[in-house]
Amino acid sequence: MVNVQSSSFSSAAEVLCIINLAVAPRPWLEWSEVKFGRPVKSVKASDGLWRDRVHATDRRVMRGGEPWWGVTDATSARLTADDMVEQLQTAGLPMLERLLHREEFVRTVREGDLGFAKSSSLPTFFDWALLALLADESPSEEFDALMAKVESPAEARHADQARRLTTWARDRQRARSA
Repeated sequence: MVNVQSSSFSSAAEVLCIINLAVAPRPWLEWSEVKFGRPVKSVKASDGLWRDRVHATDRRVMRGGEPWWGVTDATSARLTADDMVEQLQTAGLPMLERLLHREEFVRTVREGDLGFAKSSSLPTFFDWALLALLADESPSEEFDALMAKVESPAEARHADQARRLTTWARDRQRARSA
């Protein structure tokens, strides 16, 4: 997904915006439906497992430590559009195209990179994400090890959610292998 987000700090004199990128693999969306108990009606960037942003080259407008585009008139609108296209062509779209290949996406998760999210700060989230993705593959030692890790007592504070995930993942893998 690619969308342009305007900032709540925009004003009548200046519109601030940034480009959001996201990839939401089918297994992640289907697990999300189970997790939240409702279907995903329309996929939004916030539903993505991998999420990141494309930033303005010009660093004059900073919000939350990120460079945003600022549009104040026709000239700045043209310059913003040109920079957005260039940033999408050189960085954003090549990354999204790479992540559309299942093997590349799984490799990226294994390497601890989900755009904004890094495994060093969210190890449990990454285990769960990889487990959801591997549920679509043939049985493996990696899948079994992740199941054991997610079911471990160390994850007790997320026990109910972990139980739902492991049941879903086991059932999904059995159905895919049958």
